Amino acid sequence: NLPTSIDFDFNHPFDPLYPPRVLVVDMDGRETILLPEENDLF
Repeated sequence: NLPTSIDFDFNHPFDPLYPPRVLVVDMDGRETILLPEENDLF
């Protein structure tokens, strides 16, 4: 099992310059919305 589940939000129109929001739920159940500028940390 993966330690982190990632759910892509495809409800918004696709824009290559502004990726869909990524909802990350860690093992403790906390939800974090990753903004495009934060994706560089990964």
